Amino acid sequence: MRSLLDAITLLLARTLARVFYRSVEVTGLENVPADGPVLFVANHANSLVDPLLLYARLPRHARFLAKSTLWKNPLLMPILVLAGAVPVYRRQDGTDMSKNQDTFAKCFEELAGGGAIALFPEGISYHAPELQPLKTGAARIALGASREGADTPVPVVPVGLTFEDKTRFRSRALLVVGEPIDPSRFATGDEREDARALTEEIKAGLEQTTLNFPTWERAQIVAHAASILAGPTSSLPGQPELAHHFSVRRAMGEAYDEVHTKHPERVARIEQCAERYDGMLSALGLRDDHVTAEYPFEHALTYVTDRLAVLP
Repeated sequence: MRSLLDAITLLLARTLARVFYRSVEVTGLENVPADGPVLFVANHANSLVDPLLLYARLPRHARFLAKSTLWKNPLLMPILVLAGAVPVYRRQDGTDMSKNQDTFAKCFEELAGGGAIALFPEGISYHAPELQPLKTGAARIALGASREGADTPVPVVPVGLTFEDKTRFRSRALLVVGEPIDPSRFATGDEREDARALTEEIKAGLEQTTLNFPTWERAQIVAHAASILAGPTSSLPGQPELAHHFSVRRAMGEAYDEVHTKHPERVARIEQCAERYDGMLSALGLRDDHVTAEYPFEHALTYVTDRLAVLP
C-alpha cells in the first residue's frame, strides 16, 4: 500500500513541476547514494515549492519533515498524509515540542531501514538573497541514526535550490546536489558539540550549492555580469541553462567583497552602470542574451525590412 501511495505522490509531484516550471535542471546526481540511508538537506527559499521540486527530481524517495501546523490545513493535510511526511513541532507555533521525540523516532526507523529523509535545516521559508541560520535538527538526526539502529553512517547530502524568478509562472529552476557529508567524522561523544560541528559542515555544503549575496542588488549585478562576461556569445538570443552560469556567479559573488575592499571607487562606478543597465533592460523588455547576441547580417536585414514595411 505504501509503495502505491509513493508512486501516486511521485506522479503528482512531477506533473505539478512540469506545469509550474518551464524547466527544472539538476546537477550532481552522482552524489546521491544509490541505496542505503541518506539524509537530504536543502535551502528553503520558496515555501511549498521546495519539497515539490525535491520530491519530483531527486532519484531517492524521501520522507519530508514539515511543521506540524500544516496538518491543520484541510487542503495540505491529505497531500502530507499521501507523501508520508513527518511532523515537526516548533516552539514558535505554540505546539508541544516533546512530541518531537516521536519525530526523531520515525526518522531513525526510516533510516535504519535504508530509507531517505529530507528536511530544510533553516527551519523557515524566507525571501532573502542568502542562507538563513541553520538549526541543529538535521545534524542530530544524522548523528543519532547510528545510535538508534542504522547499520552504517547516514550520509548528509546538501541540495541547493536556485530559481530564475520564483515569483513568475513557467520560470526555470535549478537543483545542485553537493558532495555527501560523513557524520561519523563528527562523532566524538559530546552530543551537543558534535551537532554544532556537523551543522557548520552542513552550512558549508549548502553554501557550495546555493547563491548567497548580502543584498538583492548585489545578486542582480553579479547575475548580469556573469551573463555578459562569462556566457558564450551566440548568433541569436537564447537563454543558456541555469547550471551554465551557476559556478561563475558563485565565484564572482565570493570575489566581490575583496575587490570592493581594494577598489571601492571603481566598484561603485560599476554598480552605478549596472543599475542604469538594469533599468534600460526593464524599460525595453530585454534580457542579457538580447544584448550579447551577434545577430547575423541576414537576420538583422530581415528584421529591419519587416519593420519598415509596417511603417505608415
